Amino acid sequence: MAQSSDEVALGLIGKLYDAAQDDRLWPHLAQDLAAAFGSVSCTLQMRSNDGTMATMMAAMPGVSPRLLQEYEQHYAGLDSWVRGAARWGVGTVLLGSEVVPEAEFTRSAFFNDWCRRVGVRHLIGVAIPVGQEATAIVGMHRPGDADDFSGHERDLLGQLKPHFARALALHGRLAGLTLGYQAAQFGLEQIGGAVLVVDGDSNLLHASPAAEAILRIGDAVILRGRQLAARDVVAGRRLSQLIASAAATAAGVTAAPGGAVRLRRQGKSDLSVMVSPFRPAGDAIGAPRPAAILMLRDPELGTPSTLLLRDLFGLTAAEAAIAVQLTAGRTADAMARDGGVSVHTVRSHIRNLMAKTGTRRQGALVALILGAAGGKLGQT
Repeated sequence: MAQSSDEVALGLIGKLYDAAQDDRLWPHLAQDLAAAFGSVSCTLQMRSNDGTMATMMAAMPGVSPRLLQEYEQHYAGLDSWVRGAARWGVGTVLLGSEVVPEAEFTRSAFFNDWCRRVGVRHLIGVAIPVGQEATAIVGMHRPGDADDFSGHERDLLGQLKPHFARALALHGRLAGLTLGYQAAQFGLEQIGGAVLVVDGDSNLLHASPAAEAILRIGDAVILRGRQLAARDVVAGRRLSQLIASAAATAAGVTAAPGGAVRLRRQGKSDLSVMVSPFRPAGDAIGAPRPAAILMLRDPELGTPSTLLLRDLFGLTAAEAAIAVQLTAGRTADAMARDGGVSVHTVRSHIRNLMAKTGTRRQGALVALILGAAGGKLGQT
């Protein structure tokens, strides 16, 4: 049984919003649009408003990747349809014959060098503003031996037009969020950051690789099912309170800024945990999910890399080794004894470290090294 025009429109609208959330679906959407409009191809392209860039988001099913590349690099600037549509302004559904008179179009280099190669003669399309800097161009095409597009197709594209605008705006926001998330993840992984994200009931939502390693060791924090818990019962109650209040702040219920707690471990230094509100993010159905973010610091793992210190401050291998030991709280006497050198030599290295880092006190030197090295691990 054939679908009604409204059913076709609803199906395409759903697929449009799906594509806005998953770039891999744009080509499938283009193919569905081509079928719905009885066209040999559909193109979805993004153009900068200053005319410096045209990027094809999808073109299916009648345009090869090689021809797409040629279009982006050369023919985008000759596209008579796009240039003609600019005179009408964005938001108007247009036929190719309305954009450029037939006689003018068939004499153009764009028609003779591009359209004839890809087998298209008729167009229906619309230009949709995307923010302040770009315009999306949606176009469907038919060959010269086919009928031109009609009022039916114009009405269908008119129905889709506002949803294209909203979906493209959503796509832009999601792309920005994804980039920010990936950048943050990359940064955390590069500095070895141990990060947990939990909800107000301490249920785990996310763990960075370094945090997963701490959970696997299990001497300070553990998971009971999906719920985070501390081995130190007293400090664990304080941690749960901080998490609950931070998540409540993220939900806009309270204004508690979070806090920090130290979790005792048998035979090891305490594990430090800083808890902060994590602003609401959407769950699978888009509802806000207030959370808390936990930054874990394990002094047993927190010595900077000597290679990193040498690169950052121009240290010698010996100076970098002394710097690492200073961050672990070792004294000059202990370093001299274990290294088989004099205390005078160790202190000379420390003076060189202060000169190269621009510090005057040993405490400031240690703080600078830990901060600048960002917790990179290991002695390599």
